Amino acid sequence: MMLVYLEGCWCEGERCWEEDRIALLQLKPFLNSTYYLQDWVEGDEKSDCCQWKRVECNSTTGKVIKLWLSYVRKVELGDQWYLNTSLFSPFQELQWLDLSWNGISGWVQSKGLQKLPRLEVLDLGGNFLNNSIFSSLSGLTSLKTLNLYRNRLNGTVIVQDLQKLSRLEVLDLSGNFLDNSILSSLAGLTSLKTLHLFHNRLNGTVIVQGVESLRNLAELDLSGNQIGKFVFPKALCYSHWGHSHPLKKLDLSYSNFRRGTMTAQELKNLTNVEDLILDYSSLHITILQSFGAFTSLKRLSMKNCKLSGILHNQGVPNFKNLKSLFMDGTALNISFFQIIKPMASLEILSLASCGLTGTLPNQGLCKLKQLKELYMNNNELRGTLPWCLANLTSLQGEFPNWLLENNTKLETLLLVNNSLSGPFQLPIHPHQHLTNLDISVNSFYGHIPMEIGPKLPRLISLNISRNAFNGSIPSSIGDMNSLESLDFSDSYFSGEIPEKLAMGCFSLRLLALSNNSLEDLGFNFFTGNLPNWIDRLSLLRYLILANNNLEGELPLQLCELDQLRIMDLSHNNFTGFILPCLNMSERYNKGYDAATLTSGFLDQVPAYSPLPAFAYSQIGPPSIEEETIDFTTKNRTYSYSGRILMYMSGIDLSSNKLIGEIPHQIGNLTMLHSLNFSHNNLTGPIPSEISNLKVN
Repeated sequence: MMLVYLEGCWCEGERCWEEDRIALLQLKPFLNSTYYLQDWVEGDEKSDCCQWKRVECNSTTGKVIKLWLSYVRKVELGDQWYLNTSLFSPFQELQWLDLSWNGISGWVQSKGLQKLPRLEVLDLGGNFLNNSIFSSLSGLTSLKTLNLYRNRLNGTVIVQDLQKLSRLEVLDLSGNFLDNSILSSLAGLTSLKTLHLFHNRLNGTVIVQGVESLRNLAELDLSGNQIGKFVFPKALCYSHWGHSHPLKKLDLSYSNFRRGTMTAQELKNLTNVEDLILDYSSLHITILQSFGAFTSLKRLSMKNCKLSGILHNQGVPNFKNLKSLFMDGTALNISFFQIIKPMASLEILSLASCGLTGTLPNQGLCKLKQLKELYMNNNELRGTLPWCLANLTSLQGEFPNWLLENNTKLETLLLVNNSLSGPFQLPIHPHQHLTNLDISVNSFYGHIPMEIGPKLPRLISLNISRNAFNGSIPSSIGDMNSLESLDFSDSYFSGEIPEKLAMGCFSLRLLALSNNSLEDLGFNFFTGNLPNWIDRLSLLRYLILANNNLEGELPLQLCELDQLRIMDLSHNNFTGFILPCLNMSERYNKGYDAATLTSGFLDQVPAYSPLPAFAYSQIGPPSIEEETIDFTTKNRTYSYSGRILMYMSGIDLSSNKLIGEIPHQIGNLTMLHSLNFSHNNLTGPIPSEISNLKVN
């Protein structure tokens, strides 16, 4: 007989390694904000640490490979925390460690992190670390991403401390106090691909020395500094081997250029840049002439700039590869359309809030044969648009159905917040490419055409809210099989919700029909029961039906919507009991729980700090997470949009006629951020399980 003893073994399908569970429990006492770590339970040997929040294990070995420990320590004013890094030594397979926003001032046992041979991502942003941090990280030879934004780094960095990070690909030093010498200090990081130096103390004439040796650098962010002039070495354009330098994206936003201008001479060598960002800068309009040498330039953003000088259209290059031009918030006059005439490759043109007045000229826009997206909202244009845009009437006129007729490749049409009026008109023939249509915040009126479904069959997002439409919702909406977002709120619609909506719109994620009349008792004229077929909308995330005349009992089918995040049925006439089986989605990123997501959330983030990943908003055509949803908490209405919307969840059944007790099962919805059952006819005690919720 053979006896085999395997100490510390792990078998696939079983719980985490015991040594990892013990190490996590030893770490927990040092993290005094334990709201996020409630399932890190001591004394329960059956508790699987691989299932704990903020922890991820390798699916094959069962070893801990990722730890998200941001915001796990309450930081008091003047508080300094020196972290004992030896606590991480047991995690020999650790690849990802996030310690951001914990008020860390330095290390105890600084070699603890250097004993993590597989660590590739380290996030130390939002702490109180100084320049000594670099020497303590020099042993992390496997490190590929290092975030040190919003710390107390200042002055000059010792070059030798950085040279050892030979595999580093992403370095974020934003929001510190580093000076011009930082660029030369980074010369040895030959694997670096992305460098962020946003909001430091680079000033005056900045010689971008050392960057030419970063032969893999593709993205450089120098925005938000006090730079008066850039001197780019010629080697930035051509490497030592005669090949083009790979720099593709350059961000010079928020720069304070000398005398309020930046000359073309200062940028002439950046011929390989594809994405150039100059937002919130003071520039001379003639800088556009220098961009003609940028043969690779595909995206140019000059939002909210202060332009000076006069540029004649004869001096403008053709920008033969430019696909996207963003000038939102930059004061322009109507002659700018002559300047863009040579930009024949443009697919996206955004001129929102540019102070454009008068009538659009016949030249300019007509040359943009490849144009797919045109944004000109929040201007004061009048008269008629050029014939090339299908004789579109004034932005103070009717719906531009001719724009759809003559631009059959148009994918996105946004006419938000103008003075358009009249009925909603459809093209004569079906438009097969339009995916996003937003005509909200105008004065359109009348019925929605019954044939809208077959005429706009490819729509993904349809927003006609805040107009004066009336009548019923056309059942042909159900023919839009790709529809994900439907917003008919704040108009005068009436009648019932068509069942065909559930038969065809099986991808629908947002359904907003609230506040459809604003007169007298106002609100909306939708009537009838909440339909039993609601469960067929199985992907529904946001159900907004507040302020209607809906009645009857809440259908059990609501419990089948397992992806639902926000449900607002307030201010209706619903009767019966609160459903105990409501199942709000808990499908959140494992690394973030987003405990407080009110409108004050962004105000709490320090200035110039990179927001947590879930707070970023994408640039591009509207998606389901780009919609804005209003939700009321404690008599205050907050608007949620962008990716932050993915982390909001709530139930509002207030101001109905519901009876009975509050089901104790509601306490199981632990990820709920907002709960409102007020102004009903509920009876009985408040169940103790409600204390499990962390609602606002």
